[in-house]
Amino acid sequence: MLAFFIGSGFASGQEILQFFGAYGTGKGALGLCLSLFFVYLCVYRILLDGGKRQNMRASELLNWYCGPYLGALLEWLTPFFLFLCYSVMLAGSGALLGEYLGLQVQTGRLLMLALSLGTVLLGLNRLTEIIGRIGPVIVALVFGLGLACVLRQGGMHLGSASEARQAGILPTAESWILSAFLYAGFTVLTALPFLTGLGKSLSSEKERSRCAFYGCGIYWAGAMLLLLGLLASLEEIGGKGVPTVYLAEQLVPGAGLVFAAVMFAGIYTTAVPMLWSVGSRLASEEHRGRFSLACMAVAGGAFLWSRMDFSFLVGTVYPYIGYFGLAIVVCILRKGIHTRSKRGISAGKVFTGGFSQWPPHTWR
Repeated sequence: MLAFFIGSGFASGQEILQFFGAYGTGKGALGLCLSLFFVYLCVYRILLDGGKRQNMRASELLNWYCGPYLGALLEWLTPFFLFLCYSVMLAGSGALLGEYLGLQVQTGRLLMLALSLGTVLLGLNRLTEIIGRIGPVIVALVFGLGLACVLRQGGMHLGSASEARQAGILPTAESWILSAFLYAGFTVLTALPFLTGLGKSLSSEKERSRCAFYGCGIYWAGAMLLLLGLLASLEEIGGKGVPTVYLAEQLVPGAGLVFAAVMFAGIYTTAVPMLWSVGSRLASEEHRGRFSLACMAVAGGAFLWSRMDFSFLVGTVYPYIGYFGLAIVVCILRKGIHTRSKRGISAGKVFTGGFSQWPPHTWR
């Protein structure tokens, strides 16, 4: 799960900066906590329902949450959103290799396109699963980077909203609360197809609970440390497309190369399932010729989109997706409340019951 959540936006630091860092330390940290709380509630609900409804595809589960009309609309829009996210993955690869290795930006984009498209067309799923284990490694590196940046400043000064503006970091919304909900909506919408399949593969409710709790908990801790580390280094990262790699190199010479390599692998593990999801929506894998053509068309279109600036794409595409994702978040939570109330359980326990055990697994 971590490998899927961590794409170019998170690993580069742009995602955390624009959704939370632009509002300063206090509001940014509160926004991150609020956002990830709702992400956790939705992730667990999707894992649980995906496991209970083994015969439901992700699109059918979406209709079950949102109803036939809104569900149908979101079902058709989701592949387009994943296409946009795949474009951001390509742009992030170009920014990464261009900023750190000095290569042509187009070279990094083409390399990620070739790797992801080749994996999908050749069916190298095992390769993706192996490299997918890089997710915890990225989180560990982010932990270390964020902590080192905070300690380097002695924890005495973390950036304010005005300092973030001076560094060229623009917020994704006028309000930090809205930005937090947009991030939750974006995360849930793009992850729903993946989480549905993951829920089916887990054998018990307890296992699904642990996956949601520990996965979201580790992701939150890594994001929080990254946020604080970036806010402690605003003067250095202004104008940087991939601030995490730059900071890693400044802290320990040579560390930037390690961070860049791990980050590139993390982008790859996110780009592959996104490309496959869009391609399989356009053509069934059973018809290999049509499926291959669909994937190549998606990759070609995404490459054209990825020619825009990486930080601009993160700040534009992700919030746009977040607005639609908010509808899914509301529907998922409403379905949870409705299910519990039908069983005679108060709505409040929908949210508190999940924390009654360690890890929580009582929210049915």
